[in-house]
Amino acid sequence: MNIFVLVRAVIYATLFIAFVFIYLPARLLSLSGISRPAVFGGLQIAGMIVGTYRRGDSALVHSHFRIYR
Repeated sequence: MNIFVLVRAVIYATLFIAFVFIYLPARLLSLSGISRPAVFGGLQIAGMIVGTYRRGDSALVHSHFRIYR
């Protein structure tokens, strides 16, 4: 496999992910009137931690591995 093709594919994938997962949601939020906080401090970091963790485990990592009864 040509290394140029591999490098180009990685660059295109990086640009696609940056556009879809970072730029587009930020643009949609700003168009809807939701803005970033003026000061990003301890309360915002605490809110991110509380919003990420649920019932003592990471909601992002373990949500797919729960056993439902």
